[in-house]
Amino acid sequence: LEDENYVFYKINYSLYQCQSLEVLSLRCCNLNLPDSICLSSLNRLALEVVKLSHDAIKDLTSSCPLLKVLFMIRCNSASDLNIFIENPHVESLSITEVVGYDRESQITIYALNISGLEFHWSLMRSSYCIDSYYGLAKLLKDLSLVSSLTLSNNFIQPLSLRGLMVITPVTLKVTYLELRTGFGKYELPGIAHLLKSCVDLEKLVIHIDGVEDTKFNDFNRECGLSYLSHYEFDKREYWKTKDFDFSSCLQKFKLTGTGKDSALPPDGIAAAATIFNLIMESELKVVAASAFDDEDDLVIFNLQYLQWTRD
Repeated sequence: LEDENYVFYKINYSLYQCQSLEVLSLRCCNLNLPDSICLSSLNRLALEVVKLSHDAIKDLTSSCPLLKVLFMIRCNSASDLNIFIENPHVESLSITEVVGYDRESQITIYALNISGLEFHWSLMRSSYCIDSYYGLAKLLKDLSLVSSLTLSNNFIQPLSLRGLMVITPVTLKVTYLELRTGFGKYELPGIAHLLKSCVDLEKLVIHIDGVEDTKFNDFNRECGLSYLSHYEFDKREYWKTKDFDFSSCLQKFKLTGTGKDSALPPDGIAAAATIFNLIMESELKVVAASAFDDEDDLVIFNLQYLQWTRD
């Protein structure tokens, strides 16, 4: 989606002085910030298809002392997106992007105090392209203190390259990890890479979505490698390999289940491997992901979602 398809309006400066405003959603606008901003009650902010200057997020969030949640949807599709948040009260950041972005643009995130980060849909900027996986490593390193992380398959698949290239996983402080995946072939190493990175993981939620594999644009040309010939593997046998090891993060998990497949081994590593084997052997064809209940600590084998927790 290109910027020229939208008509961007300017916001009346009086809006930025509304001290009673608690929730604000802006769409298709040019965020022209005044010198003085006083949104003293604002706690939730959503920006959709909004043009942002380099310091816009920094200036806006710094003027909202009670802001806790920030949604950014399809912002700056033709230019770099700088997300600099100094406000210590901002807890959650959600970023949604779609195909059609300028592949030379990038996202820079600096938000050390957030405890939750979500990426949705496609991440097509240069920072996330498969031929820039070291930029992806830097992003993960910058997120090392995040405790809650939600990722879609478009982010998981580039992580597969990191795993297959035998790059040491970044150690993350994530205790809650939520993944949306169709268990496509080139998502599997990325999932394994994340699990090995999350050494403090307490809860893992997997939403099963039917998705297509991301095309690794120009990977062979840029890296001088043939991805398939050098790193080919059988996805149905992937979780069964003796070299695969969950021990860094899943050995403390206790697994319970319902239904005919609920008789799983009590050991967390073996149980997790059993789950993944069941999924791969079913030749998964899933329709839509299902919402989950935070109070339900059971593994549901209807192939709509999986959830398991630590003691």
